[in-house]
Amino acid sequence: MKRLKRTITALLLAAVFVVSPLQNVAFMGSVAGIETVYAAGKTITIKKANESTAKKLHNAIIGGKAVTLKVKGNPAKSKKLLIKLEKKVQKANGQAVLFGAKKTGERGGYTYYKVTTDDAKEYKYANKFIKKLYKTVRGQYDSLPAKVTKAISHDIKKYPDESTRKHRIMYDMCVRFAKAYPAKTFQSYNLEMSERDVPFKVKGGDKRSCDIVKVVKGVFQAHTALRESLISLVKSADEAEDGTIIINLKSYKEWKNDVFGPRVDMNNLWYLYFSADEAYVGNALQGFKKPKKAFKLTMVDKQEILFKAKNFADLSDAMKIWVIDASDYFGCHQGYRPPFGMEYSFDESKTGSGWVAFKNLYNSDVRGVCQDYAYMESVVFSEIGITNYMRRNWTISHAWTVVKVKNSKGKTLWIPFDYGIGPAVSLDVYSEAAVQALSTEKKRYKLYLAGIPGAPKKKNFNAKDFN
Repeated sequence: MKRLKRTITALLLAAVFVVSPLQNVAFMGSVAGIETVYAAGKTITIKKANESTAKKLHNAIIGGKAVTLKVKGNPAKSKKLLIKLEKKVQKANGQAVLFGAKKTGERGGYTYYKVTTDDAKEYKYANKFIKKLYKTVRGQYDSLPAKVTKAISHDIKKYPDESTRKHRIMYDMCVRFAKAYPAKTFQSYNLEMSERDVPFKVKGGDKRSCDIVKVVKGVFQAHTALRESLISLVKSADEAEDGTIIINLKSYKEWKNDVFGPRVDMNNLWYLYFSADEAYVGNALQGFKKPKKAFKLTMVDKQEILFKAKNFADLSDAMKIWVIDASDYFGCHQGYRPPFGMEYSFDESKTGSGWVAFKNLYNSDVRGVCQDYAYMESVVFSEIGITNYMRRNWTISHAWTVVKVKNSKGKTLWIPFDYGIGPAVSLDVYSEAAVQALSTEKKRYKLYLAGIPGAPKKKNFNAKDFN
């Protein structure tokens, strides 16, 4: 075994185990009874906590080999410098993973620390695990063609408000459809004259402002989703002397303010998959199996956040928890071993500590019951610098974790993590006291958060707080 690089403090009265983030306990010495493995390695001199130094340190330890850190200043000043540097390292590795180091001495105005072989291997496997986990949630965006991601990024930047962006995209889609298929547009506008075999001409309509509409290969199959908005788009239809029907389109402002529409937010258009290479549309609501390079017209809610955040480290701490939940790695997979996730099993548990734990996590070779889940969740949360609490309750005979995180707006969320976000709603309990304790969401949150210093007595977040 190896030394633990995070401190776990038992609060006996509440049966809570607190795992503190780096700022409180970083670079502590060996825990009694835990062996520290030393090995010869390169020495890195650290004078500043900048991106260049962070990348240099990351590259040195990601290979899993021991490194000596020669840090400018006395122990107190060098520790502050390393804490600042570790934040840069979290960004440099892209996965928000912390590194462990133990002070070994001081001389000549420098303090020396050792990143042991075990520390480096833990750092290596933790990075591999988080990267793999994030890919299960965000990987769909990495397979999109460059022109698609460029177009989506352009539209998000130009129209950061989701509702405005949806209106703009739908308007551009309607204008493109009307100009490509005027007869179909006229049919939507005037059913009585739809069968007339006459030439059409389309006038008006604002210039396209959303790049994704240009990238889409074909729009004909989106007619059903666009129909109501097409009705609102047509300002008038006039018949010329030669029989040509001239369709006059509204400006964006006129269309948006139309008394009959458009119905944008609830429109089926946002569930359709498009392609930059083929003229097809698939509906996500109808069990459509998305081809690798298919895409939706815009990213909404959490999709937009993930699209912007190429790396796990780019997310707020609240969104990191959301991603871990969305990956379903710690879901209650009872009776089967998931392709990527922990297995719930009453048989002999398998977890591990240090680098072994993260190697097992990476290989999806972990199993156990609730207390094993809580332990492994805590291991992961601690490795990415998130304050977390291991909690157990004898009345319901259960264990879980609670995390304290902030979202992108600075709000602090207290989140019970029990096979995922929030208290589990279908635990197997047998006593009347346990049934009553879990009978409502209010009671569950009160129980799950009880005894944790500073925690609220009720749920203090909702879905919108994950940003």
